[in-house]
This record gives sequence, C-alpha cells and structure tokens, in this order.
Amino acid sequence: MSENNITQNIVESLALAGGIKLTSDESAALVASVQATANDMATLDALDLKGVEPAITFRADPQGDSR
Repeated sequence: MSENNITQNIVESLALAGGIKLTSDESAALVASVQATANDMATLDALDLKGVEPAITFRADPQGDSR
C-alpha cells in the first residue's frame, strides 16, 4: 500500500475546484479524514481481483419491460 500525503493545501485546492468555500479550520479538520479515505482506497486498489465476478450484475431485458 502506498502512502498518500494529503495536505491542507490539497484539501483547499479540491474544495476550491468544487466550488466549496472552506475556512482554514474546516480544511485542517478534513485532512485526517481525507487521508484515511485515501489510504482505504489504496488498500482496495492493492487487491488482486482478476477473475472475480461482481456480486451484482445488470443485464438488459431483451423483451423489454411492459410495465
């Protein structure tokens, strides 16, 4: 798993890009949460899922839905 270095500057830049206004205190408080989420995503990315089928699949009904 790679370490993600999420900084307050990154959080503020992402908020600005998304049109979200954050105070310095709000962005500082989000750093740990965003860091934890990034680390969790890196853990998932490291899983070898080759050949694993999804639990849920969707397919088109060839007859159409008459409801």
